[in-house]
Amino acid sequence: MRMLRMVLFFGLLLPGCLNKQEYREEELYHDYQITGEEGASQVSILVQFRVRNSYGSTVELLPGTGIQLDGVALELDNSTQSGPMYVASRPLNEFKGPHQLVYTDTKGKKWKQDLNYPVVYLGDESIFSKAVDSAGFSLQILAEPAVKKLRVLMTDTSYAGKEFDKIILLNQDHLEIKSRDLGGFKPGPIQLELIAEYHRNLGGKNQPGGALSLTYTLRREFLWAGLPDSSRRP
Repeated sequence: MRMLRMVLFFGLLLPGCLNKQEYREEELYHDYQITGEEGASQVSILVQFRVRNSYGSTVELLPGTGIQLDGVALELDNSTQSGPMYVASRPLNEFKGPHQLVYTDTKGKKWKQDLNYPVVYLGDESIFSKAVDSAGFSLQILAEPAVKKLRVLMTDTSYAGKEFDKIILLNQDHLEIKSRDLGGFKPGPIQLELIAEYHRNLGGKNQPGGALSLTYTLRREFLWAGLPDSSRRP
């Protein structure tokens, strides 16, 4: 009996999910995440509702409430360790452009969040067919006008695992990778990720709080010839 009481006591202290009756609707934090990547057939939509803020416990929605994407209800998934989540998938080739998430509260009021999913394409990719030299390179970015910057991740294949992680503004629809961005890498293969990111905090007067996060990723590999010996970093 003493052991059972201890288990129940510590179980109450652990963060996680609450029973769907253990929160007030006005406390809900709406966490909307949509992710996709080139080569994948589907875009993943994941919605979680938390108590008070982004660190709060996740909850299952009250009866009579719900969350929809473009008029279709998201499915409840209780199988994950992170607590209840509402999920859906949509074909990537049909998801570019405007969409709408709608949360319906216990009074029947609908809270709408409009979004425009950022799918990105590359123009001429001939740069990847040869070794990149100290001049760096430029990539044409084909995307909606709202995409003005990309997160650029570069890693090499060495044991030490050098990494470059920076948000770079587009210059007339081109992404410029300078020699200084590559100078920390040894000559050899470089893994490149280009990520279109969009983040918006939700909330305001008479609006539920939360966050909307959209990401779309492209991956490439290129061969880095290295800097001339006189230009190498010590």
